[in-house]
Amino acid sequence: MCKLVIYDVDLVDGKCPQCGHEPNSMCELDHLDCSHDVAAGVTFCPKCGEPTCPECGCHDVSQISRVTGFEC
Repeated sequence: MCKLVIYDVDLVDGKCPQCGHEPNSMCELDHLDCSHDVAAGVTFCPKCGEPTCPECGCHDVSQISRVTGFEC
């Protein structure tokens, strides 16, 4: 799924010019302004179910994990 932010006038036949998918509408609870570099855990939006920052609710998050050991 395409994560680009594109204006309607830039769509080609109603689809993204790069990936060809129809755009998704943004959740109205997303404010796109997260100032947290790293937060412990992740929460999920009660409206759309997408992952959000647990501290401010912004949808613009990437989940990372740290490997703490190896098994042979």
